[in-house]
Amino acid sequence: MEQLQPNRSLKTLKIVCYFDPKFPTWMMGSSISSALPNLVELELRDCYLCQQLPGLGQLPSLKVLTIATMDVVMCLGNDFYGDHEACQPFPELVKFTLSDLHCLEKWCIAQPRSSFYPRLEMLFVERCPKLKCRQDLDFVTRFFPSIKEYTLDGAKLISGRTTRKTISLMPSRWS
Repeated sequence: MEQLQPNRSLKTLKIVCYFDPKFPTWMMGSSISSALPNLVELELRDCYLCQQLPGLGQLPSLKVLTIATMDVVMCLGNDFYGDHEACQPFPELVKFTLSDLHCLEKWCIAQPRSSFYPRLEMLFVERCPKLKCRQDLDFVTRFFPSIKEYTLDGAKLISGRTTRKTISLMPSRWS
């Protein structure tokens, strides 16, 4: 896949059943924003051996991101956001799905009301049994100020219980 550099005008990219432990160099580091400046939708699925995700936060036009069935990814940390000192991570992201990440333990999110995920409206975290996160509404709305709908399924609460929670936040029609 190293030799298959995508066209810069590409809008949708799906990488499915990728069996290399590393993504190609055009996806890693700061080169991803210049390689895929117009990418709107990205799906990474069944990349069983990949240990580290690219700096997807640097994609300036990304609106929909799905990361699913990656068996060895343990952390979404600073590398995932890219150089957030130079640019706002995920400036256009509206929908984010994390699914079947069985080893994911840590998801580093900046301080509440930061510039991370400023437009995120839908968040779905499903079957990530090792991920520890708070699932209360206050937590979600503090870290994701534009959130309208979220599902946290099978993530461990800070208290250690496992639960399923789906909430849609809709403006009241009666006010």
